[in-house]
Amino acid sequence: MLAKAFRGELVPTEAELARREKRTYEPAADLLARIRAEREQPAPPANGKPKRTRKPTAADPSPLEAPTERVRAAVEGAAGDEAA
Repeated sequence: MLAKAFRGELVPTEAELARREKRTYEPAADLLARIRAEREQPAPPANGKPKRTRKPTAADPSPLEAPTERVRAAVEGAAGDEAA
């Protein structure tokens, strides 16, 4: 019984059900190909207007900024406590 279940012989497949009900069936490979094609196209803005971006200010932290000496010393001190 377990072998039949793994082969899909116990219940009808989605493709078989679609054929019986005379409806379309999209295999997984076709669905994935369609999704990939849709993702490659740039999405239009929801309201039809281009997205406005905020210009960075001096108060915004830079993602590439190195940690300050105080942060670096705290990290080094914590690492030294655990090693002892």
